[in-house]
Parts: sequence; structure tokens; C-alpha cells
Amino acid sequence: MNSSIRLILHLLVGLLSLAPLTVFGEYLPTGPYSFQESDLTSTIIVVPPSEEVPGVFVLRHPATPVLLFDPEKVPTGPESSSVFFEYDPKRARFSKLHVGEEELLIRGNLALELGTDKKVRVALSNEPEKGYLTVFSAPSAEEAHALLGIVALEPRVGVRGKDAGKLQAFTLSPSQSGVVKDYQVSSDHRLLLDGQEVSIRYVGLAPGRGASCEPNRALFLSEEEWQERGAADVKDADLLALAEKKGEGPIPAALSLPLRPEGNAFRALDRENGRVFRFEVFLQRRVAGVLRTVCRSTPETLQGVEMLQ
Repeated sequence: MNSSIRLILHLLVGLLSLAPLTVFGEYLPTGPYSFQESDLTSTIIVVPPSEEVPGVFVLRHPATPVLLFDPEKVPTGPESSSVFFEYDPKRARFSKLHVGEEELLIRGNLALELGTDKKVRVALSNEPEKGYLTVFSAPSAEEAHALLGIVALEPRVGVRGKDAGKLQAFTLSPSQSGVVKDYQVSSDHRLLLDGQEVSIRYVGLAPGRGASCEPNRALFLSEEEWQERGAADVKDADLLALAEKKGEGPIPAALSLPLRPEGNAFRALDRENGRVFRFEVFLQRRVAGVLRTVCRSTPETLQGVEMLQ
């Protein structure tokens, strides 16, 4: 961890116990910029744009009482590891990943895991203006799952319970996810991929697109419209005309946060109200040389989702 980042941590230590003790998902605010999981084994610190090096720290550590936690003195051991996602306010996106003394450029999206027993998975969908970073605690089946979602440098989403994992940030297309693995951060502060130390100077991968149902790339039919218009004798041109008349999908593109896919379905979160929609390709046709995609949109009912103010 370089000297400027150590300085930021030092400045934030005094703020860790100033927030009201209200739980978001399973994460407890321990200061205006910090959250600690309710089982006291992982901590998230958001470094605001006003600081020299803004970004998001994620620390996995042995259970430590909130009022005794000091990010500069986290105990070492097999369950201790940390990572820092540096944010570039000028480019409005996460730009660098810091692991120990290593500094790597972020190119595209990525996901990494901290810990060996109880894993913490960090996923980053690195879109300009609305980069979505999620920290997902994946304990054993008997324990509560938890997620904290951060848009740019603003904590926005807290989830507890069995649906927490469904709100993880989108990192890879379904075709990529079967062959591209998550990075791992070791307790001796090394970044690994499939057990091998990462030696190149950048991390991340541009997601594959294909037949994508992203809100700014597709036309949409609701579940009711799909049922009404989905008969085999309806002409493709009629479906395209209907979708084009409707305009934007159920989530405005500017508010849509891409989520981890399920199967071949694209999923997105409305960051204003916490609604989640599932999108599946219903029709693809090339019109005047342009590939047009019509997607079926279905709302999902998820438990334990809380939008942070």
C-alpha cells in the first residue's frame, strides 16, 4: 500500500465511529465513509472525491469490534487481505487497482475474491458516470448473505438475505463467465488468477456484448405486451413498430445499473427506486443494415433490498 493511500486511511480513522448505528443490509455504518459487516469480519471505506486519492477500500479481517477497528492495524493471517479501487473523478470511472504495493490499471470490468473460509466477492461494472461496485459476502448456507452496492463513490444499495447475490454488478457476458475466472487476493497481498500471480500491469476485461438487452441498445416489450403480441402469426415488423413507439425500456438508461446475468438473461437495477428487471431477447432482425433487438422485460421481486439515501 503506497504512502498516499496510507495517509488517506490515517485521516479516516477518526471518522469511523461518528455515524448512527443503522444497519443497511448486513453492513453497519461506522462513520460517514465506512461500513462494517455485522459479523465484524469485513470493512468497506469510501474515500470521497475531496481527498487526494478517492476510491473504495475493501478489507477482509478477523472479527474486530467496531469501536476497536483501525484499518492501519488490521491483524495479519490467512483471513486477512485488502484491496483499493482508485477512482478518477475527471474520467468518472475507477482507474486503478491497488493490491499491497502493486498498482494496476483497470481496463473494463472485473471481479475478485478476498478470504478463504468465508469469501467476500467484489465485482465492478466500470461504466463512465455510473460505475457500479458491489461487495458481496458469501458465507455458508446457514448464514445471512449481504451486499453493499456503490455507484461511483456513493453507497446506494444494501441487501440482506438470500437475494443479495442477485444484485452483484455485471462483469462478464454469459459466454465469457464460463471461461474467465475471478481474481483472488491472498493474505500476503498478492493478486492471483487461477492460482498464478498476476504479472501484467493491468486487470479487467471488456464484456462481450452479442444479443444484449442493455437499456440503451435495445427495444422493449413488457410481459403483458409479450403475451399479447407474442403469437406466431404476428409479423416481425409489427413488433418492431410497437417497441419503437414505446421508446425507452422500463428503466431509463441513465439510471440502469447492469447486474450479474442469470443464464442468458440480462438483468438491471433502477438505482432510484431499487426495482429489478430481467430482460431476454425476443426478436432480432436487421432493418436497413441495422441490427434491431426487441427484448421481453419481466420485473423481479427480490427480498431485503434497501436503497440508501
